[in-house]
Amino acid sequence: MDNTIQVNGIKALLFGVLAILFQMGFFYIIWMNPFVNEISIEFSNHSSVKPYEYFGGLDNWMRLRTLYLILMLAIMIKVFLMFYTNLPGSNYWQKGLSFGLFLSIIKSIPDAFSTWTLIVYPNELIILQLVNGIIGYLFFGVMVSALYHYFSVIKSQPALQSS
Repeated sequence: MDNTIQVNGIKALLFGVLAILFQMGFFYIIWMNPFVNEISIEFSNHSSVKPYEYFGGLDNWMRLRTLYLILMLAIMIKVFLMFYTNLPGSNYWQKGLSFGLFLSIIKSIPDAFSTWTLIVYPNELIILQLVNGIIGYLFFGVMVSALYHYFSVIKSQPALQSS
């Protein structure tokens, strides 16, 4: 018997905002740690890296990146809810891990390959983007799934059988 899900919209929104904030904090940790920051600084003057002045300064660049991140994470949460019943796994963390892996396969890997084949960009930055992207999406999938499970945002119900 197949299951359907019921989503509590208010809780989905509330814990979706919390998930976005957690993910932004996690991205800060994996992108601004001393090891990654050192690599970023090393290549900051590379001819293929846009300076912050291109965006009107660091503040404008950060606003643009933050807005983009919030929008993309909100879309990813909606996709998670749309495909929840079809995600592999029998429990929330397996479904979350599957979703994170799915995001990595459709976003991080193609982005890295596309950058590598189309742009003269330092391989170190491409690898950094690929690894941090995969780690970030795996964390995001499990974290969203865990929040939605523990706070009863998603409830499974047996599908009605038609006679």
